[in-house]
Amino acid sequence: MSLPSTSYLLQSILVTGASRGIGLEFVKQLLQKTSCHTVCATCRNPSKAAELNELKQQFADRLMIETLDITADDSITRFVSLMSNKGIKFTLLFNNAGIMNWSDSMNETTRQEMLKTFETNTIGPVLVSQKIYNHQLLEKGALIANLSSILGSIELVQPYQANFTSYVVSKAALNMVSRLQSTAWKDVYTISFHPGWLQTEMGGSGADLPVAVGVSGMIKVIEQFDPETQNGQFIQYDGKQLAW
Repeated sequence: MSLPSTSYLLQSILVTGASRGIGLEFVKQLLQKTSCHTVCATCRNPSKAAELNELKQQFADRLMIETLDITADDSITRFVSLMSNKGIKFTLLFNNAGIMNWSDSMNETTRQEMLKTFETNTIGPVLVSQKIYNHQLLEKGALIANLSSILGSIELVQPYQANFTSYVVSKAALNMVSRLQSTAWKDVYTISFHPGWLQTEMGGSGADLPVAVGVSGMIKVIEQFDPETQNGQFIQYDGKQLAW
């Protein structure tokens, strides 16, 4: 398979969880790229996504806002059917949607909490990617970027991470998903991203970096993506390769 060019990967992008935080900032920055002619921003309730709808007024010809609940099979099926009927194919799938409970220690986590977190952080990306891929909605040479976290690294684990068990374990599992996708699907590429600790509603105001910095870094990694060395790898927002 020929290597993807920068402009190719940023031509047609699907973003999950795009109503706020990293997903919203990703959409904003993509729309500033002249090479990007279609951004499909998805969330559970588009009518309540005020900032996305404001962007739609400015970028009506390039921004699509669609309903997608990645924890609901019927929602995924409806979305895939809609894209198929419209004849849309994506060069980049950004599996961004995620949740985190900061008070979910190893001593206190519950079955309900773990299942809820895995539904969004791990199972959702698996099934969205699967349906998009199986219905041929990814262009040949497209990139699947799964938003993970350095907290999901087994080799780099720190004691404090036991305070948010479900999130950490779900991101470790998502990293394995990325590796499996990269070996199972030979006509597309996959990476896991660590976006940095970003100042979002999830990350909190005390996080290390403004969300714009982490997002611009990830977009740069995508622009410079080298499938020969980065396919199936765990990559930080600044391009550094991380240990699993």
